[in-house]
Amino acid sequence: MEGGRAHYVTCCSTSDSVESWRGGRRDGGVLIDIETDAIIAEGLSMPHSPRVIGETIYFLESGRGALVRLDRQTGKREDVAFCPGFARGLAFVGHYAVLTISLPRVVAFNGLEVADQMRARGATPWRGVLIVDLRNGDIVEWLRLEGDVTELFDVGIIENIRCPRGLGPHSPELAEAMRGEEMEEGCQRPQ
Repeated sequence: MEGGRAHYVTCCSTSDSVESWRGGRRDGGVLIDIETDAIIAEGLSMPHSPRVIGETIYFLESGRGALVRLDRQTGKREDVAFCPGFARGLAFVGHYAVLTISLPRVVAFNGLEVADQMRARGATPWRGVLIVDLRNGDIVEWLRLEGDVTELFDVGIIENIRCPRGLGPHSPELAEAMRGEEMEEGCQRPQ
């Protein structure tokens, strides 16, 4: 989105036949400017979540495990950070990117660079939320999720929240929140 209108989209492939995108997972993806119908980046591996910040487009290359920045003026592309999972969902707060990573589906990483990167780094994929400093690519904070959650598809930012908390669907805390009961000591409801 840019200026309240859709501007960029990603595709895993440029083919139009059913399931053909699977053959191009490693490098068949593209970033498209839908106002001009121009492909502005190609050779991408399962791109997701394009976002515009000034003259820069950020997106995730899930098949490479990368947060990528693309300069709209020069077309120069650079990796910002490695993501230890299947990256989808991207938002920004100041000079930080907030993104989600998921566990791979049964064969999702097979043949993808992200699998090679994980092996080279001695890492295993996990799921959760990463906060990346855009100035240097450091993962400055993270939240690892365990249990039944295996995939995350998006993330959003809610500004001006002092005491955030996660509530399980069957937790007593959720029932209390739904009834409007008092929050923890030191937390106040927004006015």
